[in-house]
Amino acid sequence: MSIGLVTGSALLPVGSMSQESVRPDTQPVRGIGASAALGIKAGGAELQRAGGSQFLGVELDLGRLAARTTRFQLESTFLRGGLLEFVELEDHTYIGDIYDLTGAIVAVQLLRPPSRRVQPFVSAALSVHAMSSSFGSTILDRRYNTNNFGVQAGFGLRIRLGRHGHRALAIEVRRVSVQDMNRVSLSLGLLRLMRDLAIPLGS
Repeated sequence: MSIGLVTGSALLPVGSMSQESVRPDTQPVRGIGASAALGIKAGGAELQRAGGSQFLGVELDLGRLAARTTRFQLESTFLRGGLLEFVELEDHTYIGDIYDLTGAIVAVQLLRPPSRRVQPFVSAALSVHAMSSSFGSTILDRRYNTNNFGVQAGFGLRIRLGRHGHRALAIEVRRVSVQDMNRVSLSLGLLRLMRDLAIPLGS
């Protein structure tokens, strides 16, 4: 009987460890609880009909879609551009600013594992654009005071910084297709990496 008790006591930790090792991972793979990167970015874009423009934005990674290298994120950007346009029907040249507040759902595919210091990536997004202007022109203000849907596609590079790589520099070229505000943009961003995007370099 004593031998049985000793044997049972010896096996109990083993059983507990075995159950612990097979317990499914409770860490969420997507959503706020799985957020693995928070960043800011700034850049410029060449607008349809207008010249250059500048924008600021924020982005939040919300975890992986399938593999760790396939990410889902939310973005918001605010763009300001200048417009100089002659409106023939009004026989007047207008000079002013146009604005675009954009929200986007973005899929990002890393082309190398997150443990690598240099990570090329491609992106695709669906976006909503709230555009505004105040030219005092019926034609221009009807064009630039509206809400439109858009699609985006980009290619970029992330470079993890520092010894531990908990920050990353991101450079991206992106094509944005949206009515009356098509553009090609170039952005430079700084990311704070967490969770499964902050795994040790070279692991």
